[in-house]
Amino acid sequence: MPQTRTLPAEKLNLIRDAYYSEGLSAREIGQRLNVSMSSVYKFLKRHSLPRRTQTETNNLRFERTPIKYKLKAHLTSNEVIL
Repeated sequence: MPQTRTLPAEKLNLIRDAYYSEGLSAREIGQRLNVSMSSVYKFLKRHSLPRRTQTETNNLRFERTPIKYKLKAHLTSNEVIL
């Protein structure tokens, strides 16, 4: 389990890029830096970096999730909906 410790201010650009540009979650950033998710959120707050909205979070999750269905190339006459 990651340690709970304070992140140094020198990590500002790294965390900002990972969170906003790469779209990583606080958990993923914490795993990279070997700190807890709450340490990442505290760091964001301490440096006045806004957290994502729930909509932004949901969109990122959706984009990462593989499609769970397969499109057919040709539909039968029973499958066609008009």
